[in-house]
Amino acid sequence: MKKTLFSIMALAMALVSCTNEVLTDVDGYGTIVLSVNNDETVTRAAKAVADLNGWVVKANNGSEEITLTTASTKVKAGKYTVSAQSHASEAEALTVNDGWGAAYYEGTSGEVTVVAGQPADAVVNCGTAKNARLKVQFSLISNFTEYSLTAERNLVFNSDNAASALAYYAATEEVEYTLNYKYNDTPKKITGKITMKGAATENIISIASNDNGTISVTVNYDDTFGTGNSENLEFDAATGEEVKE
Repeated sequence: MKKTLFSIMALAMALVSCTNEVLTDVDGYGTIVLSVNNDETVTRAAKAVADLNGWVVKANNGSEEITLTTASTKVKAGKYTVSAQSHASEAEALTVNDGWGAAYYEGTSGEVTVVAGQPADAVVNCGTAKNARLKVQFSLISNFTEYSLTAERNLVFNSDNAASALAYYAATEEVEYTLNYKYNDTPKKITGKITMKGAATENIISIASNDNGTISVTVNYDDTFGTGNSENLEFDAATGEEVKE
């Protein structure tokens, strides 16, 4: 009798154990497996974001919004859209890297259906950057010394950093700049402005001189991502005044 009772208890415990395992699989939760892709600002080369640290990623099922902190997150079964941003906001993207800013990306997935006990892939294609960037190029003869260009947010381009420095601004922002230099040891200053020509454009200020004492400031753009305009300015290096045709 005792053996029979023990066997019945053991069977009951086994049934409970099996029931718990089944409930674990159908407890109303599935897993969102996240993949975020973005296009590099200038090359249009789509790539997967390897490290989502610093990104803001959220899943929304219509009644609640869940922040996803890993690429694989367990959530309640249901239908979701997943949004991803490279920074908390586009404005914040302009404050990083000591104020030089960074490319800002954002995107939203299509509807993702999460089934209990199963993984569901959520792919967010961010496309190209939503902001623009500014680059400065110098090509000056030796008569020019101590030259630098200061753009808005007090970002200084000079001979030391111009080869690699990039400043990010809103897609259509008008950026004022000041060019300071010495010509034959005489200080000079030129002011101007350039308008960013849309999202994911690289806008370039080229500053060049020739042997007859004229300084040329060329403002153009990288039109890989669309049509813009260009502006060519010439300045007399000795007086700092614009040379008109």
